[in-house]
Amino acid sequence: MEKRDVMTHRQGDCLHIASAIVRFEHGLGMALDGLVVQLKANTRIFTSTTDELGRLPALLLDAQANLHLADSGWIIARPYPVTIEVRAQRPSGSWKRIGSFELREGDRKEVVISAGNAVTSMPLARIGAK
Repeated sequence: MEKRDVMTHRQGDCLHIASAIVRFEHGLGMALDGLVVQLKANTRIFTSTTDELGRLPALLLDAQANLHLADSGWIIARPYPVTIEVRAQRPSGSWKRIGSFELREGDRKEVVISAGNAVTSMPLARIGAK
């Protein structure tokens, strides 16, 4: 696999118009790996599973490319700007819409999606209480 620097839009010798990395974590900042996620860009839907860092393949805007899945990232052709809709797969197999973000020419984004913390009530005990 070729080396790429997503945050500067470079993939090999190709300079991309914009790029985004989408990362999932739980409320404590730890990566959510193995989560099946869909990203909808224009009319195309990309589906993948988050890696051990909670990341999906990079999204790259490229005016010269047709809409396709590249080895090192997802290439999105015109029109720009593009609204990216994010969905996560439920255990039942259905999809839950998480939210959306916009990617414009010149953007270099890292989108972090954090799952909420579940607060569990715990009985408090006094030390030394009788």
